[in-house]
Amino acid sequence: MKCPYCGGEVALEDKECPYCGRPNEQSAGHRKDMERYQKRFSAAEKTVAGKTKGYTRILPRVLVILFLVIAIVAMAVISEQAWQFPENGRRRAAERNAEAVCETMDGFLDRGEYSAFVSYAEYQNIRMYYGETFSEYGDVYYCANYFADLVYDMEKLYLRRDQEEWQKWDKAGDMRMLSSGIINFFETVSYTEGRSDLSERGRGWVADMRETMTGMLDYYLGLDEEKLSEYLSLPENRRVVYLEEAIFGE
Repeated sequence: MKCPYCGGEVALEDKECPYCGRPNEQSAGHRKDMERYQKRFSAAEKTVAGKTKGYTRILPRVLVILFLVIAIVAMAVISEQAWQFPENGRRRAAERNAEAVCETMDGFLDRGEYSAFVSYAEYQNIRMYYGETFSEYGDVYYCANYFADLVYDMEKLYLRRDQEEWQKWDKAGDMRMLSSGIINFFETVSYTEGRSDLSERGRGWVADMRETMTGMLDYYLGLDEEKLSEYLSLPENRRVVYLEEAIFGE
Protein backbone atom coordinates (compact mmCIF):
# COMPACT_ATOMS: atom_id res chain seq x y z
CA MET A 1 0.00 0.00 0.00
CA LYS A 2 1.12 3.62 -0.59
CA CYS A 3 1.48 6.40 1.96
CA PRO A 4 -1.27 9.04 1.36
CA TYR A 5 1.24 11.79 2.14
CA CYS A 6 4.39 10.93 0.14
CA GLY A 7 3.33 8.03 -2.04
CA GLY A 8 5.99 5.68 -0.64
CA GLU A 9 5.40 1.97 -0.16
CA VAL A 10 4.13 1.25 3.34
CA ALA A 11 3.38 -2.17 4.85
CA LEU A 12 0.11 -2.68 6.72
CA GLU A 13 2.01 -3.50 9.89
CA ASP A 14 4.11 -0.30 9.78
CA LYS A 15 2.99 2.25 12.36
CA GLU A 16 4.69 5.09 10.43
CA CYS A 17 5.69 5.70 6.84
CA PRO A 18 9.38 4.74 6.48
CA TYR A 19 9.85 7.66 4.02
CA CYS A 20 8.02 10.64 5.50
CA GLY A 21 7.58 9.45 9.07
CA ARG A 22 3.88 10.27 9.22
CA PRO A 23 1.44 7.92 11.09
CA ASN A 24 -0.01 5.00 9.11
CA GLU A 25 -3.72 5.37 9.95
CA GLN A 26 -4.72 2.10 8.26
CA SER A 27 -2.14 0.25 10.33
CA ALA A 28 -3.73 1.52 13.56
CA GLY A 29 -7.13 -0.03 12.63
CA HIS A 30 -5.47 -3.24 11.57
CA ARG A 31 -3.65 -3.52 14.89
CA LYS A 32 -6.87 -2.99 16.82
CA ASP A 33 -8.56 -5.75 14.83
CA MET A 34 -5.61 -8.07 15.42
CA GLU A 35 -5.64 -7.37 19.17
CA ARG A 36 -9.39 -8.10 19.29
CA TYR A 37 -8.93 -11.34 17.34
CA GLN A 38 -6.02 -12.34 19.57
CA LYS A 39 -8.11 -11.86 22.71
CA ARG A 40 -10.92 -13.98 21.26
CA PHE A 41 -8.45 -16.68 20.21
CA SER A 42 -6.86 -16.72 23.66
CA ALA A 43 -10.24 -17.05 25.35
CA ALA A 44 -11.27 -19.85 23.01
CA GLU A 45 -7.92 -21.56 23.53
CA LYS A 46 -8.38 -21.49 27.33
CA THR A 47 -11.90 -22.92 27.02
CA VAL A 48 -10.79 -25.75 24.77
CA ALA A 49 -7.80 -26.46 26.98
CA GLY A 50 -10.03 -26.56 30.08
CA LYS A 51 -12.50 -28.95 28.51
CA THR A 52 -9.77 -31.13 27.09
CA LYS A 53 -8.11 -31.28 30.49
CA GLY A 54 -11.44 -32.32 32.01
CA TYR A 55 -11.91 -35.02 29.39
CA THR A 56 -8.36 -36.20 30.05
CA ARG A 57 -9.21 -36.66 33.73
CA ILE A 58 -12.57 -38.33 33.00
CA LEU A 59 -11.43 -40.60 30.17
CA PRO A 60 -9.62 -43.18 32.36
CA ARG A 61 -12.68 -43.43 34.60
CA VAL A 62 -14.95 -43.90 31.59
CA LEU A 63 -12.68 -46.63 30.24
CA VAL A 64 -12.60 -48.39 33.62
CA ILE A 65 -16.40 -48.25 33.90
CA LEU A 66 -16.78 -49.51 30.35
CA PHE A 67 -14.41 -52.39 31.07
CA LEU A 68 -16.33 -53.29 34.24
CA VAL A 69 -19.66 -53.25 32.39
CA ILE A 70 -18.26 -55.56 29.70
CA ALA A 71 -16.81 -57.86 32.39
CA ILE A 72 -20.11 -57.99 34.30
CA VAL A 73 -22.09 -58.80 31.17
CA ALA A 74 -19.59 -61.51 30.22
CA MET A 75 -19.74 -63.02 33.72
CA ALA A 76 -23.54 -62.96 33.65
CA VAL A 77 -23.59 -64.82 30.34
CA ILE A 78 -21.07 -67.36 31.60
CA SER A 79 -22.95 -67.82 34.88
CA GLU A 80 -26.24 -68.30 33.06
CA GLN A 81 -24.73 -71.08 30.97
CA ALA A 82 -22.41 -72.53 33.62
CA TRP A 83 -25.06 -74.91 34.95
CA GLN A 84 -25.13 -76.55 31.52
CA PHE A 85 -21.46 -77.56 31.59
CA PRO A 86 -21.74 -80.59 33.92
CA GLU A 87 -25.04 -81.65 32.33
CA ASN A 88 -23.56 -81.49 28.85
CA GLY A 89 -20.60 -83.51 30.10
CA ARG A 90 -22.91 -86.21 31.47
CA ARG A 91 -24.85 -86.29 28.21
CA ARG A 92 -21.68 -86.75 26.15
CA ALA A 93 -20.51 -89.47 28.53
CA ALA A 94 -23.88 -91.23 28.19
CA GLU A 95 -23.62 -91.09 24.41
CA ARG A 96 -20.12 -92.57 24.54
CA ASN A 97 -21.37 -95.39 26.75
CA ALA A 98 -24.74 -95.81 25.05
CA GLU A 99 -24.84 -99.59 25.41
CA ALA A 100 -24.39 -99.51 29.19
CA VAL A 101 -26.83 -96.61 29.57
CA CYS A 102 -29.49 -98.45 27.53
CA GLU A 103 -28.97 -101.53 29.66
CA THR A 104 -29.52 -99.48 32.83
CA MET A 105 -32.67 -97.83 31.47
CA ASP A 106 -34.02 -101.16 30.25
CA GLY A 107 -33.52 -102.54 33.74
CA PHE A 108 -35.57 -99.75 35.31
CA LEU A 109 -38.34 -100.19 32.75
CA ASP A 110 -38.42 -103.99 32.94
CA ARG A 111 -38.76 -103.81 36.74
CA GLY A 112 -41.53 -101.22 36.48
CA GLU A 113 -39.39 -98.57 38.20
CA TYR A 114 -40.65 -95.77 36.01
CA SER A 115 -39.90 -92.92 38.40
CA ALA A 116 -36.30 -94.16 38.71
CA PHE A 117 -36.07 -94.36 34.92
CA VAL A 118 -37.15 -90.72 34.61
CA SER A 119 -34.72 -89.56 37.32
CA TYR A 120 -31.84 -91.43 35.69
CA ALA A 121 -32.58 -90.05 32.22
CA GLU A 122 -32.84 -86.51 33.57
CA TYR A 123 -29.61 -86.77 35.53
CA GLN A 124 -27.76 -88.06 32.48
CA ASN A 125 -29.34 -85.22 30.45
CA ILE A 126 -30.23 -87.76 27.79
CA ARG A 127 -31.69 -86.47 24.53
CA MET A 128 -34.47 -88.56 23.12
CA TYR A 129 -35.41 -86.52 20.07
CA TYR A 130 -35.82 -88.18 16.69
CA GLY A 131 -32.43 -89.10 15.28
CA GLU A 132 -30.65 -88.95 18.65
CA THR A 133 -28.86 -91.95 20.18
CA PHE A 134 -31.67 -92.66 22.64
CA SER A 135 -34.65 -91.64 20.49
CA GLU A 136 -36.24 -95.09 20.95
CA TYR A 137 -37.06 -94.15 24.55
CA GLY A 138 -38.70 -90.82 23.75
CA ASP A 139 -42.36 -91.87 23.78
CA VAL A 140 -41.83 -94.13 26.78
CA TYR A 141 -40.11 -91.29 28.65
CA TYR A 142 -43.07 -88.93 28.17
CA CYS A 143 -45.47 -91.51 29.60
CA ALA A 144 -43.09 -92.34 32.44
CA ASN A 145 -42.68 -88.64 33.24
CA TYR A 146 -46.44 -88.22 33.70
CA PHE A 147 -46.49 -91.49 35.66
CA ALA A 148 -43.80 -90.21 38.07
CA ASP A 149 -45.56 -86.87 38.54
CA LEU A 150 -48.86 -88.58 39.27
CA VAL A 151 -47.29 -90.94 41.82
CA TYR A 152 -45.65 -87.96 43.54
CA ASP A 153 -48.91 -85.99 43.68
CA MET A 154 -50.83 -88.92 45.19
CA GLU A 155 -48.15 -89.66 47.77
CA LYS A 156 -47.96 -85.99 48.74
CA LEU A 157 -51.69 -85.82 49.33
CA TYR A 158 -51.75 -88.93 51.49
CA LEU A 159 -48.69 -87.98 53.50
CA ARG A 160 -49.98 -84.47 54.21
CA ARG A 161 -53.73 -84.96 54.37
CA ASP A 162 -53.80 -84.75 58.20
CA GLN A 163 -51.87 -81.49 58.38
CA GLU A 164 -54.45 -78.80 59.12
CA GLU A 165 -52.29 -75.86 58.04
CA TRP A 166 -51.64 -77.48 54.65
CA GLN A 167 -55.33 -78.28 54.21
CA LYS A 168 -56.19 -74.64 54.79
CA TRP A 169 -53.84 -73.21 52.19
CA ASP A 170 -52.90 -75.86 49.63
CA LYS A 171 -55.55 -78.52 49.46
CA ALA A 172 -57.68 -77.04 46.67
CA GLY A 173 -54.69 -76.38 44.41
CA ASP A 174 -53.23 -79.83 45.00
CA MET A 175 -56.58 -81.43 44.24
CA ARG A 176 -56.73 -79.70 40.87
CA MET A 177 -53.12 -80.68 40.17
CA LEU A 178 -53.85 -84.33 40.96
CA SER A 179 -56.95 -84.24 38.79
CA SER A 180 -55.00 -82.77 35.89
CA GLY A 181 -52.22 -85.29 36.43
CA ILE A 182 -54.63 -88.22 36.06
CA ILE A 183 -56.04 -86.79 32.84
CA ASN A 184 -52.60 -85.97 31.41
CA PHE A 185 -51.24 -89.44 32.13
CA PHE A 186 -54.04 -91.39 30.49
CA GLU A 187 -54.28 -89.03 27.51
CA THR A 188 -50.53 -89.38 26.93
CA VAL A 189 -50.67 -93.16 27.28
CA SER A 190 -53.60 -93.43 24.85
CA TYR A 191 -51.83 -91.23 22.32
CA THR A 192 -48.58 -93.18 22.64
CA GLU A 193 -50.27 -96.56 22.30
CA GLY A 194 -51.87 -95.34 19.09
CA ARG A 195 -48.52 -94.58 17.46
CA SER A 196 -47.61 -97.01 14.71
CA ASP A 197 -43.88 -96.46 15.15
CA LEU A 198 -43.87 -97.45 18.83
CA SER A 199 -41.54 -100.41 19.35
CA GLU A 200 -42.79 -103.67 20.82
CA ARG A 201 -40.73 -103.14 23.94
CA GLY A 202 -42.05 -99.60 24.27
CA ARG A 203 -45.61 -100.80 23.80
CA GLY A 204 -45.14 -103.35 26.58
CA TRP A 205 -43.70 -100.77 28.98
CA VAL A 206 -46.47 -98.26 28.30
CA ALA A 207 -49.16 -100.94 28.75
CA ASP A 208 -47.60 -101.90 32.07
CA MET A 209 -47.61 -98.25 33.16
CA ARG A 210 -51.31 -98.04 32.41
CA GLU A 211 -52.04 -101.23 34.34
CA THR A 212 -49.88 -100.20 37.30
CA MET A 213 -51.40 -96.74 37.53
CA THR A 214 -54.94 -98.13 37.25
CA GLY A 215 -54.17 -100.42 40.20
CA MET A 216 -52.80 -97.50 42.24
CA LEU A 217 -55.86 -95.35 41.53
CA ASP A 218 -58.10 -98.23 42.53
CA TYR A 219 -56.18 -98.74 45.78
CA TYR A 220 -55.82 -95.06 46.78
CA LEU A 221 -58.93 -93.50 45.25
CA GLY A 222 -61.35 -96.36 44.69
CA LEU A 223 -61.20 -95.93 40.93
CA ASP A 224 -61.47 -99.39 39.43
CA GLU A 225 -61.48 -99.71 35.66
CA GLU A 226 -65.18 -98.98 35.31
CA LYS A 227 -65.18 -96.01 37.69
CA LEU A 228 -61.96 -94.70 36.15
CA SER A 229 -63.57 -94.63 32.72
CA GLU A 230 -66.46 -92.60 34.14
CA TYR A 231 -64.08 -90.35 36.08
CA LEU A 232 -62.07 -89.44 32.99
CA SER A 233 -65.21 -88.18 31.27
CA LEU A 234 -66.29 -85.90 34.14
CA PRO A 235 -65.79 -82.11 34.05
CA GLU A 236 -62.94 -80.80 36.16
CA ASN A 237 -65.04 -79.53 39.09
CA ARG A 238 -66.71 -82.91 39.56
CA ARG A 239 -63.36 -84.70 39.31
CA VAL A 240 -61.96 -82.48 42.08
CA VAL A 241 -65.01 -83.13 44.28
CA TYR A 242 -64.60 -86.87 43.79
CA LEU A 243 -60.94 -86.68 44.86
CA GLU A 244 -61.77 -84.71 47.99
CA GLU A 245 -64.36 -87.28 48.99
CA ALA A 246 -62.02 -90.20 48.26
CA ILE A 247 -59.04 -88.74 50.16
CA PHE A 248 -60.60 -86.66 52.92
CA GLY A 249 -64.04 -88.24 53.17
CA GLU A 250 -65.71 -84.89 52.51
